[in-house]
Amino acid sequence: MDDKICLISIGLSNPGRNKKLPELYKQALQAMEHKLYIGNECLICYEDIANINNEVWITHFNEQELKECIVRFDFESAKDIINKEFEQLIQNKCTNNDFIRNVCIDLKNILIRTLRGMSIDLYKLFSENIYMFEFVPWCETISQYNKWIQDAYYIVLTGLSDIHNVSHNKEMLKAAEYIKLNYNREITLQEVADYVKKTPNYFSHLFKKEFGISFSEYVNKVRINKAIELIQNTNMLMYEISEKVGFGSYDYFKQVFKKMTGYPPLDFRKANPDN
Repeated sequence: MDDKICLISIGLSNPGRNKKLPELYKQALQAMEHKLYIGNECLICYEDIANINNEVWITHFNEQELKECIVRFDFESAKDIINKEFEQLIQNKCTNNDFIRNVCIDLKNILIRTLRGMSIDLYKLFSENIYMFEFVPWCETISQYNKWIQDAYYIVLTGLSDIHNVSHNKEMLKAAEYIKLNYNREITLQEVADYVKKTPNYFSHLFKKEFGISFSEYVNKVRINKAIELIQNTNMLMYEISEKVGFGSYDYFKQVFKKMTGYPPLDFRKANPDN
């Protein structure tokens, strides 16, 4: 039989006598729960973790920002967003395996929904690796969950980037970020071109090459995505939403909204009564 080294984690209770074995066993199990953020190959003493409070953990990543990375097939930027989320969970000493797994499920669903919105068929393109998206495995540590979701994003985004021969222009990504921060007011091509120090004509050419749509179409896309969020999550009137997301004309807002979603704004709200 081959010699193998077995690396394990051990949870230690406080010192005690035999009559306290059930309590000591419980302490050891509680200590082992902290392996989730501490990691494998460790010795975890109950006395070191006994005073750590179990908090309510929340996600911190910006979904819209992550979607922008997916649309650009930009794995490195998506990786940074994902890493920051899991680093925060480790820093907050999260011991809830179900919660971490649900974070992975949310990240996986954002990836799939965004690509479906781009009419990309994952099953057709990645049939050999589609098992990556069927379910989220149960892992022992937060770092393992982080690696799993990063692997899924890597396979999809780098694969699609190769297929579409995508190369990213940092100045155009900077322009897109500027639009995302200023969509709720009048914003012109000249203004953004000046911001990235390009002539308007050259900027317009580079922007369409990077994102596949014109500057004005991109601005409208950002505005409509925000309008959808407001329709789903608030009781604001449609003309109020139109103004809040930067449309100067309510009629133009209705026209663009229907073109992008297939519904007039009011019909879209009626079609989503539970939101």
